[in-house]
Amino acid sequence: MILLKKLALTILSCSAYSLAMALFHHTPISQQKDNVLYFSISDIFLLFFLFSIVIFVIGGVPISIMIDKIIEKMNFSWRVYKYVLHVTLYILAGLLAGSLYTFGLIGEVSNSVLLHSAFGALTFYVVSLTTPKLINFFKGNH
Repeated sequence: MILLKKLALTILSCSAYSLAMALFHHTPISQQKDNVLYFSISDIFLLFFLFSIVIFVIGGVPISIMIDKIIEKMNFSWRVYKYVLHVTLYILAGLLAGSLYTFGLIGEVSNSVLLHSAFGALTFYVVSLTTPKLINFFKGNH
C-alpha cells in the first residue's frame, strides 16, 4: 500500500514539477524572435515529464520510503526539526538521484541539473505533505 501511495504521489509530483518547469522555460509569443525554433508549453511539459518520471520512480520512490522510515524512528522534541530534516534529506536525495541519472546519460552534471534536481525533490516533498491534508479537507475531515 505504501508503494502504491508513493507511485500516485510520484505522478502528481512529476506533473506539478513538469508544469512549473514548462511555465518557467516557455518563451511567450511576444518575446519570440523570427527564425528561431520555440516549443509550446505542452511540448516542454512532456519533455520534462518523460525525463523526470524516470528519476522520480527509480530514485525518488525508494529513497522517499527510506527517508520516511528513518524519520519515523527518530524522536523530535519540536516538529520543526522533523520538517527541516525531511527537507534536507529530500534535497540531498534529489541531488543524488538527478546527478546520477544525468551523469549516466551525458557524462557530466551542471549547476542547472543540480538546481532542477533540488526543485524536483522539494516538489515531491511538498506534494507528499499536502496531498493527504487536501484529501482529508475535501472529505470533510477538517
